[in-house]
Amino acid sequence: TIWLIEKENRQNGGYVSSRIDRVTFRHLNSGLYLSLDSDALTAVKFRHNATYFELHPAQSSNSDNKNGIQNNSTV
Repeated sequence: TIWLIEKENRQNGGYVSSRIDRVTFRHLNSGLYLSLDSDALTAVKFRHNATYFELHPAQSSNSDNKNGIQNNSTV
């Protein structure tokens, strides 16, 4: 499944900045948007019903992370 990331303000294109831009996720094939409601993820038809998320960079809790796997990653 492929989800597209859309900035809250679609008029301003460009890069998504972590902790600054809010984004929503739209399913490529169905056009449905991701919504978080009562701790459950659902898909909704209209963008105004979608949840907007803030993206945060993944942080490693292991300082000598040699295998490239990041622990405690968040979106």
